[in-house]
Amino acid sequence: MVDLFAKEDLSVFFDNIKNSIRDEINSLSDEKILNTDIEELYSYYFALNELKPLRLFLDNYTPVFSETKVQRYGGYRSSENQSFFYDGYQIKYEIPFDGDNRLLYRTPSSRFFLRFPVDHINNSTDSEYGKIIFSINWTKQEIDGIAAPDFEKKQLEQGFINYKTMVDNINNDVSSFNTSLHGIIKNALDNRKKKVEDFISLSEKLCIPININPNAPNTKPILLKKAIIKKPELPNTKPQEKEYYLSNENYENIKRIINMVGFSMEKTAKTFYKLDEEEIRDFFIAVFNTHYQCMTTGETFSKAGKTDIHIQFDNKAAYIAECKIWRGEKYLQEAIEQLFSYTTWRDIKTSIIIFNTENKDFNKLLTKINDSINKYELCKKNIQKTQNEWLCEFNKEKDTSIIMNVQIIAFDFFLNKDV
Repeated sequence: MVDLFAKEDLSVFFDNIKNSIRDEINSLSDEKILNTDIEELYSYYFALNELKPLRLFLDNYTPVFSETKVQRYGGYRSSENQSFFYDGYQIKYEIPFDGDNRLLYRTPSSRFFLRFPVDHINNSTDSEYGKIIFSINWTKQEIDGIAAPDFEKKQLEQGFINYKTMVDNINNDVSSFNTSLHGIIKNALDNRKKKVEDFISLSEKLCIPININPNAPNTKPILLKKAIIKKPELPNTKPQEKEYYLSNENYENIKRIINMVGFSMEKTAKTFYKLDEEEIRDFFIAVFNTHYQCMTTGETFSKAGKTDIHIQFDNKAAYIAECKIWRGEKYLQEAIEQLFSYTTWRDIKTSIIIFNTENKDFNKLLTKINDSINKYELCKKNIQKTQNEWLCEFNKEKDTSIIMNVQIIAFDFFLNKDV
């Protein structure tokens, strides 16, 4: 004999499941939470913990008739506590059911304060329905005179009516629980992911260790220290890729060098106006490398393409500069897009160095550059620092939060050959 709906309240059962979900998600490795699609994780935990409501197939029961001895208490000339066994009959019902077997033993929020005994429970499986074995007994005297075609069905409906109501109440509670799972799982995953991302952003960004040459002229000495943060050890996981960045101090110093070199080149434009972009690029590289010491992987500043200068660290570019001779507004926008196509880290600082060799009115050219920057759809901020220098922020691509810092600076190499 088994009593249904008597083990514990459904609310306690639900709370245990919710706590288990939170504990399991909090125990996920950093790699798992970062490298697995969050929607796939959500679907997995929802499918794993969603409770399947109970379904009773009362029209598909199997009745089994048998003779038996029926115990009855009291009777003619006997006390109420005295029992007797009478000849009688038993109808045993095998009622198919589907759903989560555990629910049959829990007490719903709305209940009858009665016992709900059954003979036996055969649990449902993935391939077969379960069975509730439920029986009703009558003495011969009780059953005499009852003759109806649907006798056993009516007896089941009458004897099992409160059981069915309890199952309905359980399913109402289960429906509310399944709805609440959406928020429980989403909040647990979001909190776990944010915790990892906050930690990664703190511990995995390391300043690129480039060192200023202490003997370099006209620059301010800047102390550079590599931020060494111990990475947490994750068992059986692939280490996360470190994300490096060029420090703001170095970026400011590089921009000062560009200003200094470009201004000097303007003073001796006769030497430089005939050079092409690659030759001007090589001149800047040579100057940069007198100010910064070389890294073990090669020169601190080197060539990466036809006209660009870059700092390469860990086989990725962290600073890129493009040298361009002015050929119109469209050419400038193409240079910006080309610059962005080279970038590999989220935090990258860049420069576009423009040289005028053909326009007599340099001030008019500077106005065109400013207008071209403002018209570019990816431009978020444009600060004109001096007449010939702009400090800009661009979205790297449409619909992205990655911000690119771009110094755009122009120098005048134009020579009036008629003078």
